[in-house]
Amino acid sequence: MQLSLTLNCWPLTRQQQQTQLDQLDQAPVQRIVVGETVCEKRDRPALRTLLETAELAQARGIQVVLASLNLVNGPRELKLVEQVCTQQSLMVEANDLTAAALLSDLGRPFWAGANLNLYNRDSLAWAARLGATGYQPPIDMSEQNMTLLLEAGDDLGLEGEILGFGWPQLAVSARCASARIHGRNKAHCDKVCQQHPVPMASTLEQEPLLWLNGPQNHGVRPVDRLDSVEAWRRAGAHWLRVIPGPWQQGQWLASLTGLRHPQGASRLRREIPVPGHRTATG
Repeated sequence: MQLSLTLNCWPLTRQQQQTQLDQLDQAPVQRIVVGETVCEKRDRPALRTLLETAELAQARGIQVVLASLNLVNGPRELKLVEQVCTQQSLMVEANDLTAAALLSDLGRPFWAGANLNLYNRDSLAWAARLGATGYQPPIDMSEQNMTLLLEAGDDLGLEGEILGFGWPQLAVSARCASARIHGRNKAHCDKVCQQHPVPMASTLEQEPLLWLNGPQNHGVRPVDRLDSVEAWRRAGAHWLRVIPGPWQQGQWLASLTGLRHPQGASRLRREIPVPGHRTATG
């Protein structure tokens, strides 16, 4: 099983994002997913910068995939998705049907993200006809059903990728919770999410519930399958994806080498402490 890594799904500053990109070609993984998936309004590296950095990583044998937005709800989002899908240098991870349709029309192969909600053999076959070469199962699937999906994917010649460690995206909205917390709306947010720590929503009993990542909500507890990597390999998973936390600036990359020996899981977990946070009660 090969390792893949997602970069920048959190509201990092431009400097933090550049720190990640500077270390891209040194990452001890086989695939890295880059690009803005959450909000078109955020400060982010230019597409040209991503492509130039990806070229250096690919020269070191690392595959780089360019992700599309998780939600398209206006002309600005559509323009960004079109730019991502029409570039010719990198494979695209389609995270909504807009990107999948554009890539299919262009005759380009793509990676089907978890947000495409491919739950069974028929939906996998449909994605394959559009041009998907691999996929990530939805995060709400049971492990039993995920195993069946991996078997179906193998039959169809699709590579399956499971979330090995990371905070799952549970919901995405046209509105922005981060802006609302600071008394603003999404249209006039002034990119407030990149100026403050990622807030956490709690229950009325003050139990941690959700990370509020702009228009997305993430589970407060990470998915952790690092102790069962071998079992998932036998089940047919080709890739294991790791999604870092919002408070990390790049130092976690070196810890991924630990996954190659028995103590790797505990090493990676130690690199991911629970951060201080501001709480938004809901």
